[in-house]
Amino acid sequence: MDPYATVEELNEFLGHTPDTPARMLTRASRRVRGALLSSIYDRTNPDTAAALREATLELCAWWDSQGMDGSEVEGDLGDPRSWTSVSAGSISLGGRGGGSASSGSSATAAAAARAGLPDQAWLVLQQAGLTGHAPRTGARGWC
Repeated sequence: MDPYATVEELNEFLGHTPDTPARMLTRASRRVRGALLSSIYDRTNPDTAAALREATLELCAWWDSQGMDGSEVEGDLGDPRSWTSVSAGSISLGGRGGGSASSGSSATAAAAARAGLPDQAWLVLQQAGLTGHAPRTGARGWC
């Protein structure tokens, strides 16, 4: 599939040209698409297309601010779902210091981290009504 944003849009959003903009956009679009696996949406709807583009650009901006391009291996600094420590009794999770896309403890930060997106990208998708959908099957559309 085509990326959700163009190289020109990325350059304008960042204010500069990253080293590998086309690869960054392709990988960011793939990550955004993965975060919406169980969502049903019309990509041709102008509002939806704008949200997908903006979320992709927000992810690219976060990667760029961390000196990354999306080619990092899962579990590297590029994966905001990584934890530095986890406990079971009274539950205590510790995120990466400084490198985490979602360092807060809010429900939004937790959902963004589970989706592998920085907070701003997740908020764009959430506010466009593209998140929070349960998987659907069958004639009635529900499991």
